Amino acid sequence: MTEATAGHWIDLLEAAAEEREHYSGAAHVADQLGIRGILNRLLGSRMPPASEGERVYALLWDETLLEARADVGRLLGAHAIPYLVYKGGALLGAEYRPGDVRMVDVDVLIPLDAAEQATAIFQAAGWRKKDPVGGPVLPGAPGAVFARPVVDEAISPLDVDVHWLVAPVDRLFPWRGEPLPDEVWQSAALLGSAPVPRTGHHAALLVHHLVRHDLLHFRSVFDLVQLWPALLAPEESAAFASLASGLGVSRVAGWLCRALAIDLRLEALGPRGPRAPSAWAPGSLRSVLSLVGLALDASERDFEAMTLSRGLRRLRTVDRPIRASRLLLTDALAPPDEYLRWRWPGARAPARRLRHLGRVLGRLVGGDMTAPFLDDSPETR
Repeated sequence: MTEATAGHWIDLLEAAAEEREHYSGAAHVADQLGIRGILNRLLGSRMPPASEGERVYALLWDETLLEARADVGRLLGAHAIPYLVYKGGALLGAEYRPGDVRMVDVDVLIPLDAAEQATAIFQAAGWRKKDPVGGPVLPGAPGAVFARPVVDEAISPLDVDVHWLVAPVDRLFPWRGEPLPDEVWQSAALLGSAPVPRTGHHAALLVHHLVRHDLLHFRSVFDLVQLWPALLAPEESAAFASLASGLGVSRVAGWLCRALAIDLRLEALGPRGPRAPSAWAPGSLRSVLSLVGLALDASERDFEAMTLSRGLRRLRTVDRPIRASRLLLTDALAPPDEYLRWRWPGARAPARRLRHLGRVLGRLVGGDMTAPFLDDSPETR
């Protein structure tokens, strides 16, 4: 990212702060979004540094991320299991320097046929498999999270999110996913010491992640900007458009690329890149400032729980809204039995379904767009 692009980001963050009285300025917003480090590094005259303690912790945490990434490579490489690192963990050490952005975990892709073997390898090495947030493991789950134990100079345990299926964007639950297309594996590249998807495929996976989380995971937008110079190559733009279409997120890819090019003064992708009529874009995808606003205004609960507003946002962003409307409604009204058993462990099967239907319909009729209708804590009565 150039100094000029960093300046445009700061302009957007200042505008976001002005819209919200509880933010004192661009630095406060950058802290909230986890991007203060890189903006300070590129444009220290406009973005003051974080406190010394925060900067030291960020550096130590990113060193732990790099160690975890190397550990993944050693564990899987020793058993000849192919893997790819993507999202922010793949860009650390290349596009991002330690301390540039706040990252939570390392995301890894492995082939579907290696899922059981990889799980056994991690667990044998002492990496605990964590329970999913907001419910039980469902049939066809797209992956699992493993907690890397504290080793060497690591400052705390760290999660490694391993994906062996691509979660569908037209379902509320991340089940019945699809394996990554063969072309993603065949055209992978080496970025530093980490194998990563080629740039166009990486960009499509970032957009898929953004849609899967109903536009709330702002860092996928910021990561996409780091890939932008390489995406200008016609072959990468074409790969971006192709995989985005295959993942069902080509409309968002087109809208997002247009917003980034306009708001950050980036060179537009070529004619083979993702495109979608801007007039059809929902308001949240017509400007980068709107996407920043979604992330800032979301509570911790908004990120975890499926609400009516999130479901409607998903419906407006996927490529096949008619098909998605049917599948989203099916998941909302008739979720998997595993979810219902987790939600009402003390009730019989028919009662579980009746309770769930009453709960969902009651919230729909009540008109509360932000009340969770999935992922609440289980009830035992």
